[in-house]
Amino acid sequence: GKTFLVDHFNKIEPDDFEFESTAFDVYLLGHDASAFHTITFTCIENNMYKLAWKGKLANMYAGDYAFKYDFHTEIAAAMFRGILIPSEMTDEEATQLLHRFVSQPELFKLHNNNGERYFSFK
Repeated sequence: GKTFLVDHFNKIEPDDFEFESTAFDVYLLGHDASAFHTITFTCIENNMYKLAWKGKLANMYAGDYAFKYDFHTEIAAAMFRGILIPSEMTDEEATQLLHRFVSQPELFKLHNNNGERYFSFK
């Protein structure tokens, strides 16, 4: 039952935009910049959620800096089991990304289960 607004900017100047600082990397039209995300999570049961996500894309790779393309997707049922860490990434690198993408990283704990590493809620 929560809706999150992510990367909603008042005005974007091409020289000031930091592509690497946004929450999501999207490859839909090409190597797109994405922003103005509205994501709604609706709990179905336990750790199962319905998601509705909409946002805007800009073809920055082609020199078009206007967020003029809309996208929308719905996921009927998704379960959150944690955040998997790629084997080539160190724990420190994974923790840095967690801090970049998660607003309350202190709520997560790093696990190592027979070589499979992941963050889950404490």
